[in-house]
Amino acid sequence: MQLKKAFLTAALAATSCVQAHFEMIAPPGRLLPSGVYSTGPCGGGADTPSPTRYDFALLNNSIGLIFYWEGDNEVFIGFGENPTTFPYRLGGAKSVGGDAIKVPLDMSSVPSDLLAKGGPATIQVVCHQPRDQNLYQCGDVMIKPSSAVVASTSSYSSSAASSAAASTSALYPSPSQTAVSPTSSLSSPQPITNPSSSSSSSPLKSATSAQPQSSNLESSACLRTQSILAALVAVFILI
Repeated sequence: MQLKKAFLTAALAATSCVQAHFEMIAPPGRLLPSGVYSTGPCGGGADTPSPTRYDFALLNNSIGLIFYWEGDNEVFIGFGENPTTFPYRLGGAKSVGGDAIKVPLDMSSVPSDLLAKGGPATIQVVCHQPRDQNLYQCGDVMIKPSSAVVASTSSYSSSAASSAAASTSALYPSPSQTAVSPTSSLSSPQPITNPSSSSSSSPLKSATSAQPQSSNLESSACLRTQSILAALVAVFILI
């Protein structure tokens, strides 16, 4: 009986490990309970926007993501305090498990009057997993009234991705420095630097910053848990 309990505990732990297939670093994603990433449009239990919003201008027309699994990803944007539809596609990238990447945004599909008007908006990332499963995360931003947002017309290519992976991108400011009150170009993914470090930080090809470090530890813990689960399965079969 105790062995069966241990087996079930490990199985549940391993299941919870594989739910967080990716995270939004900049802008910070809405907090999601484990296992609800497959519920659109922003993940189950994430229907409420963040009380503070990331300053869109500081993203420099890009977002920061970290992935634990491979997959194809698309980025969309919706306007308003809490949009439920995201009609404007900003780009996408093919992810590699364990990498923290910078995904440039192509704003050319967004009407110029919306960008000039500014206001609250939400960025949605849809991660297309094998077996026709989609995973969702959303990050809330504030676009300042301005017509200065430059639309990108570049396109994504796998060859560009490999060359961009060696470049050092501009830093993302830390969320604590960029949060704003609600009242107040797609090319290739690139490794991002520590959001809270100085400009002398080295580029990241995997999760090595403050947030990515935690994620990398989670990934390692998941692998250990899955190994334990495999051992328990073997013992469970033998008895």
